[in-house]
Amino acid sequence: MGYLRYYLGNVFTLLGVVGFALGGSWVWLGAATFPLLVALDLSFIRPDFSERNLRHPRLADVPLYLHLPLQVALMALAARRIGLIVAADVFSPGQLAGCVLGAAWLGTLPNGPAAHELFHRRGPLPRLVAHLMTVAVGDPVRRLAHLRGHHVQFGEGADPDTARRGETLYAFVLRAGIFSSVYGYRSERHRLALAGRWLFSWRGDPARSVALVLAALAGLYALGGWAAAGLMALAFILSRLLLEGFNYFQHYGLVRVPGSRHATRHTWSHLSPVVRAVSFEITNHAHHHMDQGVPFHRLHPDPQAPQMPSIVLCFLAALVPPVWFRFIAMPRLRQWDLSFATPEERALAAKANAAAGWPDWLSPPSLAQAGSPG
Repeated sequence: MGYLRYYLGNVFTLLGVVGFALGGSWVWLGAATFPLLVALDLSFIRPDFSERNLRHPRLADVPLYLHLPLQVALMALAARRIGLIVAADVFSPGQLAGCVLGAAWLGTLPNGPAAHELFHRRGPLPRLVAHLMTVAVGDPVRRLAHLRGHHVQFGEGADPDTARRGETLYAFVLRAGIFSSVYGYRSERHRLALAGRWLFSWRGDPARSVALVLAALAGLYALGGWAAAGLMALAFILSRLLLEGFNYFQHYGLVRVPGSRHATRHTWSHLSPVVRAVSFEITNHAHHHMDQGVPFHRLHPDPQAPQMPSIVLCFLAALVPPVWFRFIAMPRLRQWDLSFATPEERALAAKANAAAGWPDWLSPPSLAQAGSPG
């Protein structure tokens, strides 16, 4: 069971492949894995603090690498199915919607976490595979902002991947989507300039990434025509927005003094067992940020680190911002401010609460009940 749990993401993608291959109403099979995930996750919602520590790393990595051919098959069959739907005598917008939404959702999960795990690895093979996987979000350069910016600046105001207090899910996905890409291109421009090369030198990431996405769209056009290329490009955009949507919860509202040493208190972990498996442990977030080179199956859940409920539950709540703020975000951040934050961080938190129009729970009566920083 230790190894098998991580094939759940492969099963989700395979369901999408089968649905696109069968056609008809079956094209919704991939999109249907979202409500399936909701049902599974909410059935096992209690935090899972157990450790994996799988003994055979290469065996543990099989589902990661297996995901790439499955994702390629998913995209190819989606494009082919779109071409057949458009060419059919009876036009079916519902089936087209099923193709786009299925490709977009499965391009986010499990594709995003699988790519994330591999682009944190050392060595050309895992990074190449991760680069190919990121085609599904339409912007392979996005990962540079994560590696070079987010892992240095998380919790600081300058980090586009850290959601601010009072910021809605909808506002965040647009802000993070734009500024994380801008950061990626700027960081690569700086790196290439030091070597005397321009931004779109073939030795740079942007040129290879743009070429990769264009090649993928050309292949999708060959399989299903312009409709396939256009609708799959739309799926890439939706997948990117969904990916940013799940990033919203990883550091929501947390603050850190710029340049200060990071700690487990600067991340949220979401440790429901089903999402731990399908996301390759990325929701086991505290340990990941302490040592980003640790493979997913060796991340240790920390019961003492800040916790959020299931990320699926958080996502559903955040679709209605007042529900998210009142019942999840504000209570958890109040607890964080009073029990984990340093005095300097409490000052930043008070300013963030005021900017968000939230209550001032950091007044002296509340502080008298505060615990020691984590």
